[in-house]
Amino acid sequence: MTTSSAAYAPGRRDAAADRAIPGVRGVAWPLVAAVASTCCMIFGWNWDISWHRSVGRDTVWTLPHFAVYIALALAFAYNVWIVLRGTFGAGRDEPGIRVFAFHAPAGAFVTLWAVLLQFTAILFDIWWHGVYGLDNAVFSPPHYALAGALAVFYFGQFLLATSWRNSGRGGSDVSTRWVLLLIWSFFLCHIVMVDPCFGPLATVTGTYLMSGAVVLPFSLLLIDELLESPWAAVICGAVYMIATIAQMQFFQLFPATPKFGPVFHRVTHFLPPAFPLLLVIPAVVLGFTARALRGKRPGVVYGLCGLAFAASFLAANVVLALILSGPLGANRFFAGNYPGSAFIEGYRGSVPLGFDAPSAVRVAVAAAIAASSCWMGAATGRWMRTVVR
Repeated sequence: MTTSSAAYAPGRRDAAADRAIPGVRGVAWPLVAAVASTCCMIFGWNWDISWHRSVGRDTVWTLPHFAVYIALALAFAYNVWIVLRGTFGAGRDEPGIRVFAFHAPAGAFVTLWAVLLQFTAILFDIWWHGVYGLDNAVFSPPHYALAGALAVFYFGQFLLATSWRNSGRGGSDVSTRWVLLLIWSFFLCHIVMVDPCFGPLATVTGTYLMSGAVVLPFSLLLIDELLESPWAAVICGAVYMIATIAQMQFFQLFPATPKFGPVFHRVTHFLPPAFPLLLVIPAVVLGFTARALRGKRPGVVYGLCGLAFAASFLAANVVLALILSGPLGANRFFAGNYPGSAFIEGYRGSVPLGFDAPSAVRVAVAAAIAASSCWMGAATGRWMRTVVR
């Protein structure tokens, strides 16, 4: 793999960049396709999980899988067009990288690689069904492979949108900013999924606090630094919440009948995803903490950011857990009283943090992990402001 010799400065437009690609409301159509593809993917993924929890029996040709296939086909089509355009068409002089004989932005190649990874995981899933039969569980090796490929899928399209925005190819500043915010919001929908089978207290365990500290501070500070605004992560957190709540209400409109055994709960409609995390709270705290400490020593900045994230994330999760596990959560909107699965008698074990030494150690470890994650997220966001290939 070699980089092209084209030199672009972030935000600069030249004669090549002025040959604008037709778009919708000031944004190039491939970026519109990227938003549609990532939106369709998160919808299909959530629907598939709901299918496993409500219906149980799962084959390659279920309706949720078709939503995933549409997302993959859309991403494959527009990224192949970008590669062919960059190799043989008007995009030959635009910034990009070279992979074998093909020339295109790096994000297009990353996305195509993610599509290939997911196609491989789907073949693995077909083989798995052939050997072990139809499954009624979300957690299987093919599904883990799909989950990893999905993270690459979102990031590849985010990288493409970033490079086109920086080089002026994607459209107006406001439009491309919203493209990045929406794609990153759908990425957050993917990485913060909580398995409802662990119950309403799942998010106040030490394990979840530490795992959240690995990816969430990175994701929140990355988008803040990339768009140079402490409100960027807040908007992404709000869009993630709105998208998840909308899917929760939508899925409950359709009937579902368990088709696997044993069935422990009578289910009349699709079980919704778990209520979204109150992610806007740590997003606000983290964004404004990082801005207030700007100019200080990096160790101080990111150490305090890690503490701020751990404290605010845990506080928000405690509030949400109290709502979901109490009478306020026993309704269609919060869905706190719904079973995790029709095929599990109770919730899987989850031990919440307490006021003891082991819990304090877990919180401290989470803060340390979050500090490192904050540093990497901020550094990656600053680097992405310079990406044009």
